[in-house]
Amino acid sequence: MHLRRLWLTPIVALLALLTVSVASGEPPGSVSVDAARNMPAAARLSSGARHSRFARQHYRGAANPVLQGVIEDGRARASAAAKTPAPESGRRAEMALQANADWNARSQIETSIAVHPVTGDWVITSDDFAGGFDNIGVYNSEGVTYFPPSPAMVGFDGDTLFTIEPAVASNAAVAYGFTRAATDVAAGSPVVYNAEIALSNFFCEVGVFVSRSFDNGATWFRPIVPFALPPKGRGMVAYWDQANDCSVFHDKDYITVDNTGGPHQGRVYVTWTRFDFGATLQTNTINMAYSDDNGLTFSDAVVVSGRSATLCPSAIPAGTIPDIDWTLGTAGGCDISHFSYPVVLPDGTLAVVFENGQSPNAPTDGLRGQMLMTRVDPDTLAVSGPFKIANLFDGRNDFPIDSDGFHTLCNSNFFSGVNSGNVAVDQRGTLYAVWYDDRAQAGRFPYPTTVDSSPEHRCPAGTTTDATVWISRSTDRGTTWSAPRAVSSKSGPGAHDQFSAWVAAGPKDHVDVVFYDRRLDPANQLAHTFVARSTDGGRTFRQIKVSDFPSDYDNSFALFGLPAAGHIGDYLGMTMDRFGNSYPAWTGVRPDKLDSDIFMAVVGARR
Repeated sequence: MHLRRLWLTPIVALLALLTVSVASGEPPGSVSVDAARNMPAAARLSSGARHSRFARQHYRGAANPVLQGVIEDGRARASAAAKTPAPESGRRAEMALQANADWNARSQIETSIAVHPVTGDWVITSDDFAGGFDNIGVYNSEGVTYFPPSPAMVGFDGDTLFTIEPAVASNAAVAYGFTRAATDVAAGSPVVYNAEIALSNFFCEVGVFVSRSFDNGATWFRPIVPFALPPKGRGMVAYWDQANDCSVFHDKDYITVDNTGGPHQGRVYVTWTRFDFGATLQTNTINMAYSDDNGLTFSDAVVVSGRSATLCPSAIPAGTIPDIDWTLGTAGGCDISHFSYPVVLPDGTLAVVFENGQSPNAPTDGLRGQMLMTRVDPDTLAVSGPFKIANLFDGRNDFPIDSDGFHTLCNSNFFSGVNSGNVAVDQRGTLYAVWYDDRAQAGRFPYPTTVDSSPEHRCPAGTTTDATVWISRSTDRGTTWSAPRAVSSKSGPGAHDQFSAWVAAGPKDHVDVVFYDRRLDPANQLAHTFVARSTDGGRTFRQIKVSDFPSDYDNSFALFGLPAAGHIGDYLGMTMDRFGNSYPAWTGVRPDKLDSDIFMAVVGARR
């Protein structure tokens, strides 16, 4: 379990102020669904989105028709691939497309991608540092880069209004679905939702919020906290409004929509981690809330990480981690959990996968995590499980650390992300979970083993990392899981790391996994992005390189402004359409740059 991220609330004070305004209604440029459908394409864009398009076409004062041609070509290929399965086209996927505009050489990380269920157009959200120190960027197949407005953070000192502040935002997650019948929207309209964490610049307010768009991400409504729109606010999933009390922190949200056609069709589910910091006890539970009115309001939160005396018997005693003088978790509580990911099964049941740090061997194994799953009944909200997917070899002794003290790989000085990935469900109801770990070299890096300070950032003599991407499948709704199977191909002599995995599934046993891979660099340093494709339900995989250049992730941005090490985020993203075409989205660092950008590709169904 990566407990390094469990006490990050004080870092909030380091975040720079974003210039955003307080708004109580729809943002300028917002239109109704029917009006948007009847508008010309250019008129459907908000003023901010039109400016973004202009800035991209005329970056540095000169028109860029070549760049615009790449954008339009990418949109055409994505749309065509979604409507008709792509033919075989050699050993490569479609050419990678840079999704974001890059105006000031600042970084973009942590991608989430969704595809329009009818047209095949796509929307990507990510952390985008070009819009402020920490902000959400939206990029779509029309070439738009847009920064959706975050809510104003209203804080109280006890029960008295204390402050109203602009927010910073991160952890963007996007999902497509169809609307439910509501007072403001007819049933059956395609709609894309974006979930994010928004937090105060200087005080303790933090929340989980959802925005929605009916025009493929060109315009969004702005979430509103309950103070301005009581009692539920708008788009508010969870909110801590106590400005001087940092005992609660929300983190790592993800979102999914019920597209099963059942009684809860169109329901929006969001899961996230709620951190509770007590004087002597810290707990981190996985929470869930849902919306039945298309993201306007959400239910009260339900804890969905479950309890198990067998799977979660351990509490982590005070002092196990340096400078942590309180107990982490309660025995049997499954309440030191993080990094949740929800999917809806064909029968409408919600399945939630997450990482937990309370296995029977914790804390004696270096705080290795385990991947667990629970099920939530959509009618009663009763939670069953947790069910165990796999042990993770991701403890403090399994990887070296970078110059900032975070988990990394040999020959690197960047934070390489969490080991747990996500879960996907195919049209038949088979579940697939992916992750990466370093079980081949487990225990070889007694904490704190640090990579050296040379540009090569080597590990101690005689040691190396050799991380591998793994997949496990379940055919009984997540109750039991297959033994882990390697997704990535280990070809050539020596070790090469493969990391940061994400899975998508669709029709006819199509399962794709995207990940970063160093197999083409003999020095095990530069990484390409690969998609492993299976058409037999995850039993065998073909390897497809989707990146056009290798990335040196040491040249990505520094985490939270720290000057030494790079950071590429905790995850990348991928989705699959109903034809079996997959849409990987990842972070890349061009050879001539010192920051990262977002890239995507389309891998046709017949690959």
